[in-house]
Amino acid sequence: MSIVTKRGNHSLKVANRVDLLAPDSRSPLHLFVSHWPSRLWCEENGANRHLLGIRLRDAVEEVSGLYERQPSTILMGDYNDEPFDSSLSGQLLAARDRKLVRKNPQLLYNPFWRHLGEQEPHIPGKPRESVCGTCHSRSGLTTRWHTFDQIMFSSAFLGSNEWELDERGTQIVRIPFPNGGVSSSRNIFDHYPVASVIYRETQHGKLC
Repeated sequence: MSIVTKRGNHSLKVANRVDLLAPDSRSPLHLFVSHWPSRLWCEENGANRHLLGIRLRDAVEEVSGLYERQPSTILMGDYNDEPFDSSLSGQLLAARDRKLVRKNPQLLYNPFWRHLGEQEPHIPGKPRESVCGTCHSRSGLTTRWHTFDQIMFSSAFLGSNEWELDERGTQIVRIPFPNGGVSSSRNIFDHYPVASVIYRETQHGKLC
């Protein structure tokens, strides 16, 4: 199901909603997949970006209203916003604090707060190539990296439902592109993919 909102004469695509049911599962997984507009024409912290966050939040709450407990809801995509931007942290209510999310299950958990900086530590005498986000731009005063690509989870994935998040699998996937990484001027790709792992216990063991 496509979720679209309007502001004036402009249509904004919020997300596509997909409902999945795994074999022998008691309840479905609700996925919201988004690709929000580029900042080249939808400015950072502008009204359109706030509206996208508000409408996505509305869609999440619509699904939550169908259940007595928080459902298994996952949001993923290229938001062209960082975890700390108002559209995600303020309007969507996607938090970095697991304890707070468990206490207030209406919040979403965004594990990609942990992927805002260098992925590898600096070790004296051993310089290591690293990445500082999921997206690399050609210019920037204080950074050329941004964590625009994210996967967020309802509180149900923090131990209160059938499915659970295994955060060890949450990562930026550094695919070896043929012309170098996303920071290479020879590469037409400027985003790395991201991944997360969820699992549930079955009579045959874990299902991921």
